[in-house]
Amino acid sequence: MKILRYLLPILFVMVATEASASSTRACNALARQKNYDLAAECFVRVVKGMKPGSQLNRLNQKLKSLYLQKASFSFRKAGDNAKDDVSKAYYLERGAQTLQQILDENLCQKKHRCLAVKGKQSDLIRRIQYSQLTLEVSPGTTIQLTITGFKFALTRPLSQTKTMRLRPGTYKVSWVLGANKQDQSVTLGPSESKILRAQAPITRRPPPPPKASSSGGAIALLSIGLLVTAGGVVQLALGYINAGDAAQLANAQTLARQESAIQDDFPGTSPDKTVQSGKIDTSTWQTSAADIKGKGQLGDTLIVTGWSTSGVGLALTLGGVIWLATNKPKASTPPPPNSKDSSSSLQRKLHIHP
Repeated sequence: MKILRYLLPILFVMVATEASASSTRACNALARQKNYDLAAECFVRVVKGMKPGSQLNRLNQKLKSLYLQKASFSFRKAGDNAKDDVSKAYYLERGAQTLQQILDENLCQKKHRCLAVKGKQSDLIRRIQYSQLTLEVSPGTTIQLTITGFKFALTRPLSQTKTMRLRPGTYKVSWVLGANKQDQSVTLGPSESKILRAQAPITRRPPPPPKASSSGGAIALLSIGLLVTAGGVVQLALGYINAGDAAQLANAQTLARQESAIQDDFPGTSPDKTVQSGKIDTSTWQTSAADIKGKGQLGDTLIVTGWSTSGVGLALTLGGVIWLATNKPKASTPPPPNSKDSSSSLQRKLHIHP
């Protein structure tokens, strides 16, 4: 019975070891075929089927450490054969993660072995050339953050500034605050640092209604001047017409009186012939001297008023021309930001700062 008590654990270990060895044959075959990415995933699956290191005996701890090291080696080779930097960084990171599991579960057992594992891991991390993405959040604000990239996804609440280490590549950064959602695409180069800031947008007051253009006033003044000048010219024309008519009527009456006196002195002279020879219309005799004088005064008044009105119109026209020529539009200045509206707004926008 005592012999069986010692033999049963040994037999169990041998059976378990044989089972693990048989399951890794396929992984080793993939590695020999240089299908390193498939080989690495194969070793990872084998390790997932084993218990944590604290629950394993020393032999199985060594086996688990060996499988993790083989997985790390295969991931490194897959990274070396990758066609782009994004895939390369991914495989190298997976290799570093498998080595970290050895350290976390203390599978290396001895200090010098653990130091060797740390050295391999540091070399992989150095080759990844991690980038840094800093997310700044306004005080008192909590956002629901989502970051997705090449075989990478992260979702978590964020209420303070945080710097994250990410592989080089392009990421979609999304965050939600209440009903507001923002999306931003960020490309990180090797060893590059960028900042994403959740900042309240600058809300500006509505612009004031546009003021009437100063050129409009100049055009209005020019138009009024032209109209006043035209009115003065019309008054001048009417004044000269009335003055001319008054002078003609006065001359006609004078001639008519002279013809009448001649007829009185020489009765044999026919009035018709005298009128015809002098081409005088006897109808002018019926126009009173007061009418002729009034017509003359009206003409003189219109002439004086016309000259005055024309002078005022020309002055207004000249002023409009000068105003229009010297007018220069001023550049409009934007109104100051409304800080109160900005602080109370729930909406946030992402701004990238390299």
